[in-house]
Amino acid sequence: MLQGFLESLVGTSIGTTVKTSSWIFQTLEALHFIGLATLIGGIAALDLRILGVAKRLPVAPLHKLLPLVFIGFGINLVTGVLFFLSDPLGYGVNPSFQLKMVFILLAGLNALWFELKLAPHVDEWGSGVDASTHAKIVCGVSLFLWAGIITAGRLLPSFAALL
Repeated sequence: MLQGFLESLVGTSIGTTVKTSSWIFQTLEALHFIGLATLIGGIAALDLRILGVAKRLPVAPLHKLLPLVFIGFGINLVTGVLFFLSDPLGYGVNPSFQLKMVFILLAGLNALWFELKLAPHVDEWGSGVDASTHAKIVCGVSLFLWAGIITAGRLLPSFAALL
């Protein structure tokens, strides 16, 4: 079933354009890194503060960076889909890509958990105040998952060369 879906995406006009253009893929890579920097910058600042780094900063203003994080994620979503469409069969069987998708799903669920269960408490974690142990665990998991996403993304070409 997955193979059939991937085969149906081969040769789409968008995918072919991305794959054959001399400049589109490179432009998408640059945008992907900009989106990643925006996404990770905001997430890391919030997660690290909750973990106890820079405790003089209140958490609430860092939580307000989330709209930028969503912009970064949106850029990466669009560019990532375009990369995928350029070679759906290659990406679909790549273990690094599969791991990256699992980590992205888990990071999304982790972020949703944070927003539903912990975000209502960010105003309580003012300057010099420790976040809850629960929040620290969620933010530690977040940093681990995003490090995994970045690593899996960097390993995509290596695994592609082996396949």
